[in-house]
Amino acid sequence: MDRILPIGPSYLLEDSMRVCDAAVDVLRETENPAVMFGDEGLLHLIADKMRWNHDAWNTSNRVMAALNKTPGQLVKKTLCHGRWVSVFRMPVES
Repeated sequence: MDRILPIGPSYLLEDSMRVCDAAVDVLRETENPAVMFGDEGLLHLIADKMRWNHDAWNTSNRVMAALNKTPGQLVKKTLCHGRWVSVFRMPVES
């Protein structure tokens, strides 16, 4: 059984994966090339894979903050659409 460890205000499972790894899994499963702020469905699927509780837009903010901190193998690009947003794309496979 998983042991829950307190980490700051949230709780993570001891054997949890990184958010960037969960994002790669979700992008592959849904056949999406990228995720960015506003992709609520994808961001909440990533949170589900992380076993995080949902808290409306705070869930999306939490996932995006984690991806900004550690993008892993995702390629980060910043775009301006009225405000600066980060887009995380799957790496191009050769």
